[in-house]
Amino acid sequence: MKVLITGGAGYIGTILTEELLKLEYVKSVYVIDNLMYKQDGLKVFCSQEKYEFIYGDVRDKNLL
Repeated sequence: MKVLITGGAGYIGTILTEELLKLEYVKSVYVIDNLMYKQDGLKVFCSQEKYEFIYGDVRDKNLL
């Protein structure tokens, strides 16, 4: 399963990301955020192979 989390740099997004990365059946976790409210909690996920951060806004049609 591949998962996309919008607003993943926020409080709830980082908790959701952490829990999803623990699950074996989740193969990829993509987090998209424009970092309007910057969170440093994302740095701990960077070393995870199945984690990818995408800087951007979900209103950007070209990005999506």
